[in-house]
Amino acid sequence: MRTRTIPITAAAALALTGLTVPVAAASGAGRAVSPVAGAPADTRPRWPHGADRSPEMDAHTSSEFWTPARMTAALGASLPETELDPHHGEGAARVTGVPSSQRLTPGGDRNGYAKVRRPYGRLPHTRATGRLFFVDAHGKLRSCTAAVVRSRDESLIATAAQCVYGAPEDHHEGEHRRDPHGYGWHRHLLFVPGYDGGGEREPYSRWGAVRAWKPSAYTGHESGDANSPYDVALVRVENIYTDQTLQDRVGAYTVLRNQGGSFRVNTLGYPAVHKDRAYQGKDQRWCQGRTRPSRPYEPRRHDVRFGGLTTHNCESADGGNGGPWMLRAPGSGLVGVTSTGRSHHGDNGSTTATAMGIDSYGAVVRAADPYGVHDQLSISADVAEGTIEQGESTTATLTVAMRGLSGAAGVPVTVRLPRGFRLVPGSESDCEGSHGEVTCMVDAIYPGQTVELSLRIAAGDAAPGSHRFRAAVERTHLNPEPRGTIASFRIRVLR
Repeated sequence: MRTRTIPITAAAALALTGLTVPVAAASGAGRAVSPVAGAPADTRPRWPHGADRSPEMDAHTSSEFWTPARMTAALGASLPETELDPHHGEGAARVTGVPSSQRLTPGGDRNGYAKVRRPYGRLPHTRATGRLFFVDAHGKLRSCTAAVVRSRDESLIATAAQCVYGAPEDHHEGEHRRDPHGYGWHRHLLFVPGYDGGGEREPYSRWGAVRAWKPSAYTGHESGDANSPYDVALVRVENIYTDQTLQDRVGAYTVLRNQGGSFRVNTLGYPAVHKDRAYQGKDQRWCQGRTRPSRPYEPRRHDVRFGGLTTHNCESADGGNGGPWMLRAPGSGLVGVTSTGRSHHGDNGSTTATAMGIDSYGAVVRAADPYGVHDQLSISADVAEGTIEQGESTTATLTVAMRGLSGAAGVPVTVRLPRGFRLVPGSESDCEGSHGEVTCMVDAIYPGQTVELSLRIAAGDAAPGSHRFRAAVERTHLNPEPRGTIASFRIRVLR
């Protein structure tokens, strides 16, 4: 099989970096048209796992609340399953560290993390990453990490669900998970992109939250939601001092929908650990890691395709929650957000992220950005020679394309071969199977990009006549054109 990647629009050159540039010319890319009077009702299938939204928030109040003194006093939100050291008091994580043989980050500390070089505005991904301050459900000053993501109104940030919601003190497991009174939502959410506690604290101003969304299945109970496939959230923010959008100001990550997998990533975060001189929330830190798919320690009975990423090259700390995990190659798309600081199996030196999966991120982005197109994946097919004799072979070309605001990673492409046909293996084949149903994998695809898969198909003992082949990519509830996810072609076999 031969694979070729083709950028098909001028905007694709920007999309391939995984981040958008803060210019007005890019503002309209990937937007859907708002419904108009008399338009037919939306009949697309609804996903069974929905999203909950917070009460409306006042961006002005949040901006006024967070004084420099309160920012300094804010502790990093505790990572689920991170052990606490009783000698250091509340919020002091017992950081076990990463063995030196597993550290990949140049200049990395015992946890695998190194300081990002200042100023943070030098690079698009560090500029689009910031510190998220909030008052939690128990009234305590906390902080997490968040990142700007592409959206239709250019005002959304992605973080962990634990950074926007926590079970109220009088809310016990087993009670109604929707919290109808909204007591579990954090208050006074404030996002500071490129936050620099050792220099210009707010280089791109401060952005108060207007509303937050989390998956309905996320309850906020640490024992039930640690290592959860639903630990992801979106927050809409605005700046009370300007009409400029957040994405115009700092750019944004391109989200890559995925269900977890093996990637090479960089993670970013603002660890702020009580009484830890190194981790005081002042510095943006990064870690290089290799991931593997992860599973919940105690899987709950949900109809969900779990998506998780674990690396043993980094150990995050309190305050790194919600930090972005971006691909090192191809591009630099966002594949997950930091969820836990160590594995559930007692292994030291690991961090787990919630993947930007269809059951988690897909649920919240549909609610938070209903008119944005976030997954318009399509496939087309062509065959070089449509008529061959028994024993001969021909080449079929499958073209996978992505439109909209988001991309995808680890995209399976399935091809059903009729009886008597087989796939001729190639030296660079990324396909599994040679007869019947064959599955090929696209590593990553960004908006405005196409990927070509060339398959050599042989007619071994296929019966004479015309044979129909079917190729498909995954259909999701986010795709406004689901019919485009299936393509077919025919090969005629002579006697």
